[in-house]
Amino acid sequence: MLLVAFPTCGISNLVFSFIYNKLYIKDLISAGFKAKSVGLGTIDQVSQKVGMKIPELQSA
Repeated sequence: MLLVAFPTCGISNLVFSFIYNKLYIKDLISAGFKAKSVGLGTIDQVSQKVGMKIPELQSA
């Protein structure tokens, strides 16, 4: 990552942070985690932005 950061003046770090976040969300979903709520918008809107279905925790 450091080799790419120098020629791009650090812009690659910004791009990589978004890529890593999506990979982390996929890993959490595959581990069985479910979303209780989201900070902004609805879970369906976030699912569309991320490009995958985010399972929702159903209240009892």
